[in-house]
Amino acid sequence: MGKQQPISQRKLLGVAGLGWLFDAMDVGILSFIIAALHVEWNLSPEEMKWIGSVNSIGMAAGAFLFGLLADRIGRKKVFIITLLCFSIGSGISAFVTSLSAFLILRFVIGMGLGGELPVASTLVSEAVVPEKRGRVIVLLESFWAVGWLAAALISYFVIPSFGWQAALLLTALTAFMRCTCGRVCLIRRNMNRFLPKRGRCGRM
Repeated sequence: MGKQQPISQRKLLGVAGLGWLFDAMDVGILSFIIAALHVEWNLSPEEMKWIGSVNSIGMAAGAFLFGLLADRIGRKKVFIITLLCFSIGSGISAFVTSLSAFLILRFVIGMGLGGELPVASTLVSEAVVPEKRGRVIVLLESFWAVGWLAAALISYFVIPSFGWQAALLLTALTAFMRCTCGRVCLIRRNMNRFLPKRGRCGRM
């Protein structure tokens, strides 16, 4: 078992880290999408501010609601639900043509983003032995920087050539594929492997 432990830690870190990466991609791309919508939909400065505000409100609501839900049904299930909120909301928002519909979907996406971040970090911190916890959490947070880099590349190459809809579809598809991938099921096995026999925190 000692030889398998590092491999399992990397798998768990990869599952949670990619969730952070997708969150960072969405946050980074949003400002470029707002700029594109300003031109395409002729948005006023107040309407542009509402997009960012609704997204932030959704993140706050998602962090609170999904945090409570994680203690009831388990963090693994909530992690998957938050990724689904993000991916499905992003995919549908690529096809809307009105600001009101876009704002509703941004709230849903924000809830997924806000709920996923604390759930993913809790999964990792509880699954790793205390001696390695600090190092692994730092590695988890590094996925955020990679997500911003991916957002910059998408905003530079995809949005000018294919439009903001293509950027949303790209982030939605990658997140959805990761969510439905069989590797996400490794979280439960990894939690059972790394948690001490006594004193488990919350449901998995």
